Amino acid sequence: MHESDARVRIAAVGLNFGAHEAKNIKAHPKMELAVVCDLVEEKARALGAELGTPFTTSYEAVLADPRVEAVALFTPPHLHARHLEMAADAGKHVVVTKPLEFSAAAAAAAIERAERAGIVVMSNSPPPRYIGSYGIVKRALDEGRLGSIVQVSGFTWALYDSMQPDGSWYDDPDACPGGPLYRLGIYSINFANAFLGEPAEVYAQQSWIRSKRPTPDHASLLVKYAGGAHLSVSVSLSVGGGVYPDTAVVAGTAGTLIINPTFSSGEGAKDVVLIRGREQTSAASPVGYGAYDYDGLHAFLRRGARPEIGIRTALNGVRIIEAARTSLKEKRAVAL
Repeated sequence: MHESDARVRIAAVGLNFGAHEAKNIKAHPKMELAVVCDLVEEKARALGAELGTPFTTSYEAVLADPRVEAVALFTPPHLHARHLEMAADAGKHVVVTKPLEFSAAAAAAAIERAERAGIVVMSNSPPPRYIGSYGIVKRALDEGRLGSIVQVSGFTWALYDSMQPDGSWYDDPDACPGGPLYRLGIYSINFANAFLGEPAEVYAQQSWIRSKRPTPDHASLLVKYAGGAHLSVSVSLSVGGGVYPDTAVVAGTAGTLIINPTFSSGEGAKDVVLIRGREQTSAASPVGYGAYDYDGLHAFLRRGARPEIGIRTALNGVRIIEAARTSLKEKRAVAL
């Protein structure tokens, strides 16, 4: 096998949601799941046995393993910056799940450290390449079908039957401002950030419809960008009829894209409609905002490709959520 075709040896760290994603890594033809890691030994041992993969309870041991090239961080958001810094010091590339961090200052410092170390850092929101919904918009822009984007509206929801306090970070209004805004709305936020540039002002609202948590189950967000474009996000954990439809309207000076206009859920291609004056065209296309781009990681590490969407786009998402936290507390618009 040529070196450029060799699988990337990657560790999965944090095995709550990470257990699901570790299975995806194991199944990916360009990845080799080198080790699974969690502080809870039973959890790590059980998943390791299920997948036929070594396990450990020590992140330090993962970073000291010369066979491990990259780490996939599925740890709680408030640990991401520290874990990223440790990976950078060890020369390991990083895949980090959303949200990038609770603290924009901590995230910025970690990113700078990673840049100095020359490692690749990529997230699932935004992905490192123009794939899914990002690719749809990028192609429309490159072909002149949208003109300049002036408005992005994102909608997503789910119906969660059990929203009782469980002691997780989901119960902390500071750690999870706006509830579903941070858990799900961050996808729409980072999607807009990839195309609209620097955020300038943020206003957020929230409400409790069904949730018994200290954090709400219904929220909305408005963001004004430095160039004058706007983003609106509506997100809820109390809407039935589908799960995570991830629908967006991208309005530009030359046309409007509606991604997934039927609010359909699940995997696979969905409708995309382009409106230009009285003309409407539609096609089915793979959409989505939160893919883990392991094909991209392989291209970065084996073929010298570079990320198309930098991790600082996700940093702007953290800055927006920080401003939303203040907006929710003080019931006002917050300048960035």
